[in-house]
Amino acid sequence: MGNLEFIKSAELTTPASTFKITDCFNDNYDVFKIVVNTLSVDTSLLYASLRLVDNTNSTISSANYDWAYLNLRFWTSFQEASLTNTTYIGDFNTDARNTSDSQGSVWYVYNPTNTSSYTFVNNQNVWYNTGTGGQSFKGIGVLKTTDNITGIEIFLSGAGNIDEAKISVYGVK
Repeated sequence: MGNLEFIKSAELTTPASTFKITDCFNDNYDVFKIVVNTLSVDTSLLYASLRLVDNTNSTISSANYDWAYLNLRFWTSFQEASLTNTTYIGDFNTDARNTSDSQGSVWYVYNPTNTSSYTFVNNQNVWYNTGTGGQSFKGIGVLKTTDNITGIEIFLSGAGNIDEAKISVYGVK
């Protein structure tokens, strides 16, 4: 995908239930790359999910998201999952703090500030645990509204906090 131009990085150092990054999408690009360098949680086996943030810094939590993924588990059969008309795009793996887990995620966001188009995303994620082995996710999603999207919010699938996170955003030329 073309040349990358750094836009912003954000870091969470105090535990929180959500991690919001605002003002990271603009009209200079149609495609953005999000690199999740670190995403550690206080409890194991939690998945993270994504919501989009509009130009008023409001998280869009209406049931206008569709998503699907393929979970390529190394230790057992593959798994497919999808949801329509839901309030988020999910799932991707996290690191459980104080374990041997490790993960990495890359997301692409398409047309977020174009108010004549839906916002689409795709992601790739890999996770490894010395106890169970590894797995990777390949996913797609869409927000079926034409809001002016300028940011993201990450939250967990269950009770618990995000302990730390470091995320970088790039524009794709």
